[in-house]
Amino acid sequence: MSFPWWLLGFSVWGMNEFAVHVGATGSAVDALAHFDAQVLLDAGANPANVRDWKLAFNAYYGATRFTRKQAQAIRIARETGKSLDQLVLIENQLKAVTPASETWRLRLALLSVRGDYNTLKRRAKTIIPDPGADTPAPESTVRFSTPKKGKRSFTATGDDSFIAALEYALRRDLNPDRPAGPQMYEALTEILKGDGGVAEAVPRPLVVVPLEEHTKILRGEVSWV
Repeated sequence: MSFPWWLLGFSVWGMNEFAVHVGATGSAVDALAHFDAQVLLDAGANPANVRDWKLAFNAYYGATRFTRKQAQAIRIARETGKSLDQLVLIENQLKAVTPASETWRLRLALLSVRGDYNTLKRRAKTIIPDPGADTPAPESTVRFSTPKKGKRSFTATGDDSFIAALEYALRRDLNPDRPAGPQMYEALTEILKGDGGVAEAVPRPLVVVPLEEHTKILRGEVSWV
């Protein structure tokens, strides 16, 4: 059996029947069983799409020790009429989930959601836990880079409310005809150089004293002035 081209939204015979293909009846998960990446690439399919379809194919027809759950997933996908786009959405949402047992539990939950693509996308946000929920907040800090061609960079991490207020202050009165970044830097320097702000860097002399002489100075044997 050849791959069902109606899943792709185009016809191999070049017929302008997009609406027919989109509205065609059939089971996407069953059609996925005949997935052939090379055939699709040779037919001009987008390689990025082919990678997504392969991801879905591996989930439903690839080797797994969860064979019962895999069979259950195929059945639910068929019963709920999941489209190929929905199957791809599910697999992309599950990429960061571990272990495999949890991935299968969430996959079955997502497959059970009835509705269109946007409905599934909304429900996925409530079904799949936020991977960063248990991660502690980063420490407030400032980092400076090394000089490069007379320029340096710095990054700051701090309370969301303060950083948001700073961003608001820097974005006020931006000229839409100019890039925002340079204008925000100019606004930041004005804030930092204001009353009581950062002083201009000036050269500072360094007095180098040999270790032996320094030791004598510390013992009071030699005056350094």
